[in-house]
Amino acid sequence: MIATLRRRALTFSALALAFVVAWAGAPLWLLLAVIVDLVRRQKLATVRFIAFILGLLACEAIGVGVALAIGSDPGRNYALQRRWAGALWTLGSRLWRLRLTVSGDPLPPGPFVAFVRHASYADTLLPMLTMAGPERLPRYVLKAELRADPCLDLVGSRIPNVFVRRGAGDEGQLAEVAALAATVGPRDFVVIYPEGTRFTRRKREQAIARVPERWRAAAAALTHTLPPRPSGALALLDAGLDVVFVAHAGLDGVNKLPNLFSGGIVGQELRVNLRHVPAADIPPDRDARIAWLYAEWARVDTFVREASPATAPEAPRPPTAPPR
Repeated sequence: MIATLRRRALTFSALALAFVVAWAGAPLWLLLAVIVDLVRRQKLATVRFIAFILGLLACEAIGVGVALAIGSDPGRNYALQRRWAGALWTLGSRLWRLRLTVSGDPLPPGPFVAFVRHASYADTLLPMLTMAGPERLPRYVLKAELRADPCLDLVGSRIPNVFVRRGAGDEGQLAEVAALAATVGPRDFVVIYPEGTRFTRRKREQAIARVPERWRAAAAALTHTLPPRPSGALALLDAGLDVVFVAHAGLDGVNKLPNLFSGGIVGQELRVNLRHVPAADIPPDRDARIAWLYAEWARVDTFVREASPATAPEAPRPPTAPPR
């Protein structure tokens, strides 16, 4: 509790300071952004970026204020979560003229587990945009670092989510992850990002080097995604739920906030594909489930490769041998 209060005192203060500085100087920042874009001749990328930061800070500040006002009621916090995600998507899609298209299988009625590809900060919004609603409520497995976001920290702690320390992999954390799926109701679904972090070529090579020898060939065959980390996924599969794989392309060029300066995302189509696998089609034992997970993730990788040829990475280099 003391650690939580200290963290929130720091992050809430930082948000308040950033909001005041950004909005008080908004005319100046936007004027400077216009000058930069005239020099660079790049689709008003800097203006769009500054406008997005101003809108993001406003969403955060309003979200925290509303969260403090509505208290800990789960229903109200779920509604706030949906509106917050919707506001951020509306802001970003209008500023950068983004289009969202969804293909693939219809969603099962629930409950189910969603395995989502991770390419950008923005893809944390995708489950809210493509699957969530008043009758379908998400539970997230999130990295603990995201508690630095004041709104996510506050609201995310009031509804069933688990914030995990990446790389820890201890039994206590896995039990918490498993409980998300074991305690779902008919309106719930659980979201996890099996890769554990955003894709880059360097992270891909590092991840392949850590994969056990028996799975390394399957991991190396993935050229546009990272190999899935099985621990959290397997913990969720023990609940015997259907699985929905969420592949997407279009956000690969903005895996870091500064990349928005380039303007390359303007006019992009964000393509999302859903693949539903019934629980009865999932193997029962651990090794067979890992093989199944790699096979399904290869489908995700293929979709990404085919849907985003302009952002395809270079031919992969041989992975570094893992330390013995």
